[in-house]
Amino acid sequence: MKTSTVLIAVAGVVLSNLQGAAAGCYTSGDTWHSVFDARATALDYCRGGLFKDYFSPGQTKSACRNTGGGRLRMDFQVQNLNTKNGFYLNPQDCYQGLLNEIEGCSMGGESVNSASLWRFRSDPNSGGC
Repeated sequence: MKTSTVLIAVAGVVLSNLQGAAAGCYTSGDTWHSVFDARATALDYCRGGLFKDYFSPGQTKSACRNTGGGRLRMDFQVQNLNTKNGFYLNPQDCYQGLLNEIEGCSMGGESVNSASLWRFRSDPNSGGC
């Protein structure tokens, strides 16, 4: 197989796995005090907390949890970008959306899934909630 054919095939697989998500890592600010705590908090909010309920059209929900003895906080935000219809967010989709910035961005970040019209933000910060 030619090198160009292999590169085209690999690019196609990579692009198909993005599923319309546009991510952006923050390039300044605080880093995650504990990735483990951030993961657990995101799971908490998505499976049994604030983000598991109904989102009205365009609604944004925000949550904050203290970490590092209250010296630091983790800010999370989810937004339904559909301005016409409300939805329940699948807990696994919610968790994966927040997890992308926890595991992929040392200073947090946000992403928009243009296919499903959700925006996710995970951001470590100084100070308490």
